[in-house]
Amino acid sequence: MSEMSGVETFKLLKEKNQFDTPVIALTADADIDSKEKYLALGFDGYIPKPINIELLKKGLSNWLNQ
Repeated sequence: MSEMSGVETFKLLKEKNQFDTPVIALTADADIDSKEKYLALGFDGYIPKPINIELLKKGLSNWLNQ
């Protein structure tokens, strides 16, 4: 994204009272502590790139079944 990062966009969305859509971080930031970092920021899930199709299915099925 050219003007704003995904994290910045997410923070703006979370400031809106009516925003309650689950957001999963899909990112190339795949360091050992990245998952904890994104969850601490308030993301509902974390999927690192390159995408592992099984992780993607598991992450999406958790939210689609709710």
